[in-house]
Amino acid sequence: MQSECFTKMFPALTARTAYELFYTRLGQRALSVANYWYDPRHRDLYLKYSAYLAVIDNVKQQNSSDFNLKQNTNNDNDLRTMMVNTSTAETSNITNVAETYDDSSQMIEARVTRAIAAVCTAAAKIAERHNDDNSDANSVRLSSVKITSVDIDTVMAIDSAYDNYYAEFSNNSNPNIKKLGLTRLQHLVLIGGPDDGVISPWQSSQFAILDSSGKLVPMRERQQDDIFSDNDPIGLHQLDMTDRLVEYTVPGVNHHEWHCNEKVLRECIIGWLD
Repeated sequence: MQSECFTKMFPALTARTAYELFYTRLGQRALSVANYWYDPRHRDLYLKYSAYLAVIDNVKQQNSSDFNLKQNTNNDNDLRTMMVNTSTAETSNITNVAETYDDSSQMIEARVTRAIAAVCTAAAKIAERHNDDNSDANSVRLSSVKITSVDIDTVMAIDSAYDNYYAEFSNNSNPNIKKLGLTRLQHLVLIGGPDDGVISPWQSSQFAILDSSGKLVPMRERQQDDIFSDNDPIGLHQLDMTDRLVEYTVPGVNHHEWHCNEKVLRECIIGWLD
C-alpha cells in the first residue's frame, strides 16, 4: 500500500523499491520515515538495518554497530555502486565540518542539505535501475535545492563525530526498560482512522502490519516472534489482558488534524486524562 504522502516525498521511489534506500545506514540516518518503515517482504533487512522501529518494538537489540556508519554491508555496498563520487576537496571539507562538533544553524543546514542530496541521488539511481516510468529520475528536486550526486561516504562523514556518544548510550540501554515503561501505564489509547492519508496502512496506528502478501495482520494476530507473541516484548499482551489497551477508530480525520479535531479530543482523549 502506498500513500499519497509517500509519492510526494519520494517521487522517484515506489513502495516496493523503497527498502533499497530505507534499509541502508544512509537511509536510517538521514530519513525519519525510514526509521518507521516496515517492509514485510524484507524482514531480514528490516531487522538488520532498522535503528528505531525494530528497536523500540524490542524485536531487535540495539548495539554499537547500528551507529558504525562506515561499516561495509551488502546493502550499503549495493547503494554505493549507484552513487557518483564527489571530489576529494568536497569530502575533506565535509569531514572537517563533522569534526568541529558545530551545531550552529549554518552547519546543521549544511549537513541536512548534503544528506538530502545523497538521499535524492540514491532514490533517482534506484528508480533508474528499475526503469520506473512514473517518475523523472533524472531531475529529482526538493524545494529549491538542485540535487547533485553525492558520495555516500561523504555524507556519513558528517555525523561520524557523534557516533561514539550514540554507541555508548545504546550499550547502556536495557531492553526490559521499554516493556516496563509501557506496562506501567494505566491505559494505552490507540487512535486511528481510514482517512488518515499518511499512515499506511492506517491500522498501523493500532499496531497492525501487512504480511509479505499484502494482507493486513491485526495487532492481536502478530504472534510468532512479534510484538503480540507470548514473549510479549513491549508489554502489549499484558496491557490487553488487563483491559488497559484501548482502541478508537475515527473516520473522516486527516493525518494533520488528529491533534486539533474536537471530536477526537472530546471522545478519545479528554476522558482518559486525570
